[in-house]
Amino acid sequence: MHPWPHTYRLPRDRRGNPRGGGWSREALALWPLRADRRGLETPIIARDCRSEFGTPPGGSNWNVDHPMAVNLRLRDGRWHNVMVTRILEYGEIVRQLGPAPQSGAYLEEVHSSGKPVPAWRFAD
Repeated sequence: MHPWPHTYRLPRDRRGNPRGGGWSREALALWPLRADRRGLETPIIARDCRSEFGTPPGGSNWNVDHPMAVNLRLRDGRWHNVMVTRILEYGEIVRQLGPAPQSGAYLEEVHSSGKPVPAWRFAD
């Protein structure tokens, strides 16, 4: 997470305290379940926009958000985990900058070294 550049003012409450923390979401982490399913393992960085894309062209920050994932049983009969995220430059939201070349929806398959565990078990 990187601090907002000074050109993008941080919203403040009546006492002058920052609202929203003043940080953007430039990285996306996956939080694997422990084997006993009673807690979380160390997070895995799935996407680090600043290291992948560099500094945003408009001078603000990257925003990777709205992650959604689902386990799907595809035609091959195997389970696959598919994740969708939105990536854009924060200036596109607050300053109406045009979209950066990297902006858009990203659809990716998440691979695991463990055995797939479906949310439901269907009869074959």
